[in-house]
Amino acid sequence: NSDIPVGNQDHRFGYTGLSEDEKYVYDLIASAAGSTPPAETVPLDKSRGIVESTIEKAFSVFLCDYPEYFWVDNQYSYSREGDVAVSITLAYVFSGDELESAKTAFNDKVSEIIGEMPNGNNYEKALYLHNAVAQRVEYEQVGLHQTAYGALVDGKAVCAGYAAAYQYLLRCAGINAGTVTGSSVDPSSGLEIPHAWNIVWMDAETCVYTDVTWDDQGENLFFYYFNVSLDEIKVDHAENIQLFTLPACTHTDQSYFDVNSLILTNESTPDNVAGFFGAITADGKRNASMYYDCDTPVSQWLSDNIAEIYLALNGSPYEAYGYEYSLFGNELYLSISGSFDAVYRDVVISAGDNLTVMGKTEQTVPDGAYIEGVTVVAADGYYFPANYQLPSLNGISVSRIDKKTLVISGKPQDNVIITLSSPSVLIQSPTPSVSFVATGSDEGYLTGFTSSTYISRDLKEWLALGDDETLYLSELTPMKLYFINIGDGGSVEDSEVQTIEITRSPSPTISVTQPTKIVKSGCISGSTPFEISQDFTDWIKVDALADNLPFGEYFIRSIPEGTVLASLPQTVLINCGHSELEEVGESLPTCTKDGVKAHFICMICNALISSDGFTALEGAPTVPKDPNNHSFGAKYGHDREKHWLLCECGEKSEENEHEFGEWTEIDASSQSKQKKESRSCKTCGYTEARYVKSQESNTEKDNDDDSDSGKNERGSFGCSLSAGGSALTLIAFSAAVAFCKRKKKY
Repeated sequence: NSDIPVGNQDHRFGYTGLSEDEKYVYDLIASAAGSTPPAETVPLDKSRGIVESTIEKAFSVFLCDYPEYFWVDNQYSYSREGDVAVSITLAYVFSGDELESAKTAFNDKVSEIIGEMPNGNNYEKALYLHNAVAQRVEYEQVGLHQTAYGALVDGKAVCAGYAAAYQYLLRCAGINAGTVTGSSVDPSSGLEIPHAWNIVWMDAETCVYTDVTWDDQGENLFFYYFNVSLDEIKVDHAENIQLFTLPACTHTDQSYFDVNSLILTNESTPDNVAGFFGAITADGKRNASMYYDCDTPVSQWLSDNIAEIYLALNGSPYEAYGYEYSLFGNELYLSISGSFDAVYRDVVISAGDNLTVMGKTEQTVPDGAYIEGVTVVAADGYYFPANYQLPSLNGISVSRIDKKTLVISGKPQDNVIITLSSPSVLIQSPTPSVSFVATGSDEGYLTGFTSSTYISRDLKEWLALGDDETLYLSELTPMKLYFINIGDGGSVEDSEVQTIEITRSPSPTISVTQPTKIVKSGCISGSTPFEISQDFTDWIKVDALADNLPFGEYFIRSIPEGTVLASLPQTVLINCGHSELEEVGESLPTCTKDGVKAHFICMICNALISSDGFTALEGAPTVPKDPNNHSFGAKYGHDREKHWLLCECGEKSEENEHEFGEWTEIDASSQSKQKKESRSCKTCGYTEARYVKSQESNTEKDNDDDSDSGKNERGSFGCSLSAGGSALTLIAFSAAVAFCKRKKKY
């Protein structure tokens, strides 16, 4: 609000935002409350038409602007004629001698606090008063808890009392300030409640906001709401817009953390954070408040760094330590307990020419602690002879590991400087010229070495190659082999390392042609030359094609050459693959024969294959005989009475009596006195015949001698039937005329 006269130490913040009628009422209330003794009745000019809302706003702002009038009760009454107020009646919590005593006690407490205030700038004064109020006041709703008196004299207040006390102390220190009322989120409950806080002018151009109430969190004093901007305070505070219009305080460099550079970021180190801590407290702790602006969760960051922070605070590594922390918004309060009186020793390592030092050349360690190990290496062409001077001193030792390396370690007993002299000049053996020739997938041989040549696979373990001209190696894989010519252990050093890299060629690309029913052998062809073997011992070089290969297992690899091993053997099977199969259908089992399951027969190798087309069989898959499955032929068996179908096992089926057709004459042209007739079974074809006397023969019969009547020819029997007055003789044949011999002929 541009109407606010910032910089005027006598101005009242709320007053500047009032209307003329509100200022009129405000001034009358202030005059009455400030008189001696305070006046209870405040007459109003009826002609101004003052209404209730005007009195209410003027009175509320007055209470905020005059914290030193602590004796004014926060309740009032007024008289009106119609809608126009004509007088206000104020109430007071103190009067007479009691008021004077209260004023004295209040002024004494203010003088005490101001008297202890440092003679610094406005920021330092404001911080001191912020802490003074927080340390002297307990948040409690008793007595005059909404007044500066309750806060400073009784030591008990709520937010209004905190804000009133801080505002008045700032004004006494020459710093313009005001009280703002509205609402805020209670940090302990998370609920939005009515609240009061302060606006403070650090100078004529810089205003900030402070909430001493929320910064006072019991045992811990925080600075999260000290000297923050309007945007920062409005995150969880909202002013009463009916009473106040807040200035746009945009300064963010006046907070406790910005002024003191107490911001922990992703880049902060334990040493940085150790600089945030104050001196050792009476109870032996080191405490710090900082703004936590780091991506890592607080608990994790502290777990990772607290030990180093403790040591950076001169903490003894031999004593137990502990820590506790609180997180208030983004403010981290950290307290570390332990022993902070450790004695430290300085160690300095000074190296001569042609030396490389790996490690810290300057170290400070607690008394009784080991330094970080330091390794010193002689430069190329130099070495540490066996009689090299090792300057061990005050608990720090220098050890010769080999002719190229020194190690410095130990626990310093005092401050110490270790000075290392330059190493001696070294002559180097010639580099080896070893050759390797691969002879297989995992073997080869070496040539071109001497008795002083050593070999290694890892540059750690070295083996002498010996005196032979050739050395065969096996169980090789793609690797590097290292070779050196060793020195004499003195002024002649080992040679440079020769490296031979052994590789392996890729597997050859091959094509396999399997046997067929026409060509009974297979072949293997490759796009590049390869080797073939059946026993891993005898390998035959093939330029392009290996043919006429019988069934069997073959091994294929690339051809070894130089430092390139042959590829690992790949296995190839030459077989028919049963690619040409002919199906054998299923036959069901009978009572006399096993059945056969459906399967295949390979037309290349005559192997029997199961119906899935993959599994080789030792024989045709059978189904056991089925005693209930008879095989009845299509041809009927018969006797004179019946016919039937007969199974191989003797079982009969469809046994029935013959079904004959009509009698038919067989030989109609015959001049015989007897006619031959036959009839057949309609089912099985069984035929029977008979002779029948013709009509003429019967006439002759009547003229014959009676002695012959009733007699039949051999093999027949007869009977006379009366048929239309004629005698008829039947002669039956059972397919065999000689019936008298009791022999059947079929």
